[in-house]
Amino acid sequence: MLPALVAGIVIGASVVAYLYDRMTDEEEALQEELRRRNAELRRRYSASVDDDRRRQAIKRKQLATEMAATRREYCLRFRERVNTPLQEFQELAVTLKTSLSDPTISSYRRNALRLLQARLEDTGNRLQAYRNYCDWYLKQQEWLSEHGRFETLISFPDPSVRLPEDWYYGGKVAVASVTELDRVRNGYGQMLELLQERVGGDYSDATQRALMLQYPDQEAIPVQLLAQKNPHFFKACILRGALYVEHVLEQLPCTGIVRKAKRHDVFGDGYIVQCYPGFCTVGRQQGLNGGLSAFLPRSESSFPGKRYLPGEKIEVFLHYYDLLLSNGNTTVTQYRESLDVGGKSSASAPVFLHADASKHDLYPLIEEAAQGAVWCLYSCVERQDRFCVTLQIGAWQVEAEAGPGDIQLQLVDTARTSIRSVDLDELPFSVRLIDRRFRDHVFCDALRFQEFLQFCNQQTRYGEDVTGRKAAGEFFSRWSKVTDYLLEENGYETFWLTPDRDPEEGQWDCRCETDLRSDLQRLIEKAFFKPQLFLEERYMSASGERWLRIGELIGLPESLEKGLFRLSHAGIRRPGAYDRYERIETMPLRLRFPLGGELANLGRQREALQAFMNGRLQNPVLQQILIMPAGYVPQPDPVWEARVGQGLEWQDKNWQDPGKAAVAKRIVEEALTESNLYLIQGPPGTGKTTCIVELLYQIFAAAPESRVLVVSQQNTAVDNALDRYLERYPDRRKNVVRMGGDISKVQASLHPNMTETILSDYLTSRQQEYSRSVALHMDARAALVQDWIESVYSPGDDGRPRFDEELTELLVNDYPVVGATCVGMASRRHGTDRLVFDVCIMDEGGRSTVPEMLIPLMRSRKAIIIGDHFQLPPSIAAELREADARETLPFLEETFLKTSFFEQLYTNLPDGCRGMLREQYRMVEPIGDLVADLFYTHQGERRLVNGRVHDRQKFLDPGHPLRWVDVPNGRQTKENGKGPSLLNAEEAKAIRLYLQVALDFLAIRKESLGCEFRKKTVAVITPYGAQKRSIKELLADLAATDARLYEVMSIEVDTVDSFQGSEADVVLYSTVRTYGSISFLLDRQRLNVACSRARENLVFFGASEFLRDQESRSKQSLFSQIVDRATFRPPHKSEASRRDAENSPRDRHRTNV
Repeated sequence: MLPALVAGIVIGASVVAYLYDRMTDEEEALQEELRRRNAELRRRYSASVDDDRRRQAIKRKQLATEMAATRREYCLRFRERVNTPLQEFQELAVTLKTSLSDPTISSYRRNALRLLQARLEDTGNRLQAYRNYCDWYLKQQEWLSEHGRFETLISFPDPSVRLPEDWYYGGKVAVASVTELDRVRNGYGQMLELLQERVGGDYSDATQRALMLQYPDQEAIPVQLLAQKNPHFFKACILRGALYVEHVLEQLPCTGIVRKAKRHDVFGDGYIVQCYPGFCTVGRQQGLNGGLSAFLPRSESSFPGKRYLPGEKIEVFLHYYDLLLSNGNTTVTQYRESLDVGGKSSASAPVFLHADASKHDLYPLIEEAAQGAVWCLYSCVERQDRFCVTLQIGAWQVEAEAGPGDIQLQLVDTARTSIRSVDLDELPFSVRLIDRRFRDHVFCDALRFQEFLQFCNQQTRYGEDVTGRKAAGEFFSRWSKVTDYLLEENGYETFWLTPDRDPEEGQWDCRCETDLRSDLQRLIEKAFFKPQLFLEERYMSASGERWLRIGELIGLPESLEKGLFRLSHAGIRRPGAYDRYERIETMPLRLRFPLGGELANLGRQREALQAFMNGRLQNPVLQQILIMPAGYVPQPDPVWEARVGQGLEWQDKNWQDPGKAAVAKRIVEEALTESNLYLIQGPPGTGKTTCIVELLYQIFAAAPESRVLVVSQQNTAVDNALDRYLERYPDRRKNVVRMGGDISKVQASLHPNMTETILSDYLTSRQQEYSRSVALHMDARAALVQDWIESVYSPGDDGRPRFDEELTELLVNDYPVVGATCVGMASRRHGTDRLVFDVCIMDEGGRSTVPEMLIPLMRSRKAIIIGDHFQLPPSIAAELREADARETLPFLEETFLKTSFFEQLYTNLPDGCRGMLREQYRMVEPIGDLVADLFYTHQGERRLVNGRVHDRQKFLDPGHPLRWVDVPNGRQTKENGKGPSLLNAEEAKAIRLYLQVALDFLAIRKESLGCEFRKKTVAVITPYGAQKRSIKELLADLAATDARLYEVMSIEVDTVDSFQGSEADVVLYSTVRTYGSISFLLDRQRLNVACSRARENLVFFGASEFLRDQESRSKQSLFSQIVDRATFRPPHKSEASRRDAENSPRDRHRTNV
């Protein structure tokens, strides 16, 4: 048996050496002391030959016994010394397990821990093997003494302070000859034989023997040893040994045979791949049934858009693995650079660490690096004007520093370290150690060095606050519970069944309160595909109650009589007593139909949360920022710093004036300069879309090859941004793709940029190519094009064309600008869920839930999020506001219903990562002042100002932009008398009257202005859905009696929540309430939205006295201030008053409507 090729690792101090399998100075001294003592005993033993035989025998026995006692003493001391490292390793193992289970640790630390954990397995096995070796040695000494084998005892080798190289132990990787693999015992009585694997009903070593015979060097076959129950017997696995020696250690690719596609809980979509060492040849069938089973994440495949087929042969690198290369714990990659954590690559300029070789012994550091030890970060402290960085490589801790203007680290001190490996972050940078004499003769990348210092500073800050980090991580864990709850509540339509009798073979009669057959038929017709449906029962187990599937429904139930149905099934299989489940007899049967759209959306959000907590982000720093924003230090991009310093060329005409939009320009500059995350608070009318367009222009002006995602929780926000961008730059339409499955939800101007349209246009161009080939009698070319078209396109059953997914992914990947909704980015259609971006620009971030935000952020290297936490928060499912939800999820109110994630980020991020737009251009001054004073003034400081003076000449009501129409006689009622929503018929009539008067006035204006007339956009908004429907009915009647209505006005009626992000010339707001609590109306965020939608005129309809009285009890004065500022119009007293009001707009000099 040749020496082991895979030794252990280093941790620290005396314990450190056990991990590296090296002697400490003390151990070397002990071994030398034992050698000297035994050498003297051997000399005296040899000298006793001259004595007479009797005295000689006695003396030799005494000397041999003394030598055995000496060896026993030292062997026990050697064995005792292992106990301390073992205890420390056990403690470290617990710490490692705890740290790895913490989803909030950085990816750099997670990689360092994974590396340490795998090595600890080998070290633990080796230390236990050493204890076994000591036990064996002591028994040998005892047996030789008892049997008078003094000559053998004297010549017996001294005990080794470390495990002999040829001692077998589980996990050891070594090389062996064919002879050694044939049940031959080594010098310690240990036997090695080839691993036997199950083939059918028997066990055979045929697979391993075939690999052995294929190996080119029969005297040095790499094997990994597997321990057995009998400590003297070991199995040799050539497959794993060769993978270690030829591929893991050398970082070379091995052969992989794709077995099947699969989804992994941690790594997402991918493939099960059977891996083989490079020396062996395998066929397709053999390859599918053998080898090492590993998981290849689709993101780690060389072409993520390609669908690998079963049996396909590829090359892969072993990526993550445990000591024994276990089938369930091994992942592979097709990217060599993925083996370097954090994108570390030899192509990147290294960070140089120079040292004075006359003062510091650099050999231990050089030796560590030569043996493959990685550089890790332990800490970074900024003292005065210098960075003090503590690094670690192997068993050595390195103190270094850098001052202002330095582009290299200077070594200050080195020392062997204690166990601190759980506090290390693996560096995503190459580090080179050089003699200081050569420090001026190497190329140093100053920008790369600054990135290194920023990384060290940020990782230290993030790693120090363990308590805060775990508390923040609990926030995301709670969101996972919320998503799981919503999946159960909203992802399925549930039917409750009561068995009418016991199940029979193939059928079961059950009662249902609904028309089960008709309801299932309806759901099946609406679904894209017919799902499997299962009958479920409630059971109690040791871990609590759970629903278990007991049978699958076949076809539609047969209706026997009202409420009674016969269900056909594929067999009822209930768990038995041995399964430790007890059926809860009082619970009915459950049949659930998956609701495709909602189930898919919630499923994507749950997957995003899981991926986030597992660290699967394009930019690992983003995970740290989102978990602990307060601990982030802004990281300016030096390239953008220089570009901004030279002055940007603004494209918006208003921005080109140096005196205008100063705040907005500064915020855009800061957003471009920050490397990872920037938040923009955009109050109403402050030009958020203008900022997005300017950001897009500047990004592509600086880096035309960039890929940018424009995303929002709502389709309208995405469309507004893209439409404005294309309106400004129509020549860039060919660079924009709008992702989305439902074209009806996308603005018409963007239909040419929809994915389906682009694919159809591409298909048309290929069909035209076919026609040209036929016309030119190029038959071979025409046949080739026709075959290609048929291979990538087919008409769908639903009338929608079906395109080859690999082709569509290729086409979509060519577009620099992608527009989509947050949840839409998780769609697997067209490879959307695999798109990666340089920058993500997210609008309406304040309305996105955490999982919705995570979907696009995880695929982006940098994010700019625009939102306003003073407007409406994310829409929370109604189920979460019910008592059942609060009982199941008691943290709901505290965690989710008070503040949005955007607000948490904005409040906690440092100033360099956030900015607020302060000039509004939408609202006429009185409305702008109202919004600023009510919602954007803090401790007397007004944070929102009017950016321009409006020309009111063409307003509907130029003299009174803010009005209150009092409706004191209205009465709130429940819709259809039973609710749950409310309406106020008098307010609805008042709005109809207002619009009728406005209609007459605008019709006269249209006649006088002719083609210069512009229709007024009118938004009628209300907090209640029932009132919205009531107003719509009245306006439908008005339009039916007067066709001029939609000639002079474009009217939209909706709830306040649905109108956020939109605006109109005139906004009419119906308050509805006339008794009871008005807490819903007094919600500041909702009222802010209501007040800030109008450009020209804002008119409130409501019972002013009631609202004033109610809000006085809540110690708020929102409506009181609105009434005081508005032009107040009391209710009409008579029909004459109504006619007067109707006639007033005809007087061109009067201003009230």
